[in-house]
Amino acid sequence: MTEEARSTALAPSTFEAPSVDVGIAWETEGRGFFSRFLGTVWSATTAPIETFSGLAEPGSLWAALRFTLMASLVGWLPMWLILPCLAALPMFVGMIAMASPEAGDLLGRFGAGMLCASVAAIPIFLLLFSLYVELCYGAVFFVLARLAGGTGGLIQSVRAMLYTGAIRTWLCIPLFITWIPFVGMLLHWGSRLLMLVWSGFAVYGAAKGIHGLTHERALGVSVATPLIVFGLAIGGVLTLAFTIAFLIVGSAAGVMGLVESV
Repeated sequence: MTEEARSTALAPSTFEAPSVDVGIAWETEGRGFFSRFLGTVWSATTAPIETFSGLAEPGSLWAALRFTLMASLVGWLPMWLILPCLAALPMFVGMIAMASPEAGDLLGRFGAGMLCASVAAIPIFLLLFSLYVELCYGAVFFVLARLAGGTGGLIQSVRAMLYTGAIRTWLCIPLFITWIPFVGMLLHWGSRLLMLVWSGFAVYGAAKGIHGLTHERALGVSVATPLIVFGLAIGGVLTLAFTIAFLIVGSAAGVMGLVESV
């Protein structure tokens, strides 16, 4: 081999490896909406530990918020589709109330308005409840991780847990069949249990990647966080239900008193 050939062979290669996306797909520039959304859902679902470990890299909190709202819209899609059917019920009840001579015109209109408003609020309630769960994940995860010796920040923790909304996208599948007696409910709650288990893997990855916890401590945080958030979610639903019931009953009693006094 000549000296020139030898020097050429030993020279550094000018070949550049193809670029690889760093971070989460949703925040990757230069990709289409569906590519970013579906890529995030798929990677989070199939590789939660690796995906959430990578969220230690700086990113956008608002992008994560937009993602979890979009995932909730897709996950609750069956509810949006049956909303017109649900709206028919309060309209029917309102018509009966307005036609009843005992109820009075004012009370009948009030009842119809309250029922229609409750149905119209279903999409807003579902989105706010989904966001409430994700924010609970962020707060609980941050507190437990810091108590375990983690070093990550609050914004990083909340941003990571907002992306746990990715698993809710798959909720639309069991919701479509949840109306089947027994089988539908069994599959629905079975999928809920799988989602809870999946959340533990996601929290484990975030605990190691964002807070730098050891395996044992990250495992403890990954078990405790979903269980605590599950309790907070049940408590939030019950509190909201009792509050709405109290307002409706109290308002109805007030209107009835007004009708009787007239």
